[in-house]
Amino acid sequence: MDALIIPVGGGGLLSGLVIAAKRQHPNLKIFGAEPIGADDAKRSFDAKQLIPQTAPNTIADGLLTSVGQKPWPISTSGCWLLAVVAVVAAAATHRIDVLIMIGVVVVCGQFAIWWKISSQ
Repeated sequence: MDALIIPVGGGGLLSGLVIAAKRQHPNLKIFGAEPIGADDAKRSFDAKQLIPQTAPNTIADGLLTSVGQKPWPISTSGCWLLAVVAVVAAAATHRIDVLIMIGVVVVCGQFAIWWKISSQ
């Protein structure tokens, strides 16, 4: 495995996976991913300071929350996280449609965001 793409909501999953993955695979490239309508992690990463989410709007309801004050410094310390990327929500919606067509009935928007990023 060369890279890990982690969906970012409140930051708990991101901070935990960053720590665990880097301990097991020190050369692993780690990226955060979130929808453009809820891109506080990307804005925070780019500004090098935590910027709270205001009026999020996305189909990926698990990513609507602001990144937390406790997990954010863990994720961004030590140069572990290379970047946070934002994806157009319509692309995630298309991925959900494809999964439904092939018989996957329950799909969360967070997975669709990850799938969109990983297939580029």
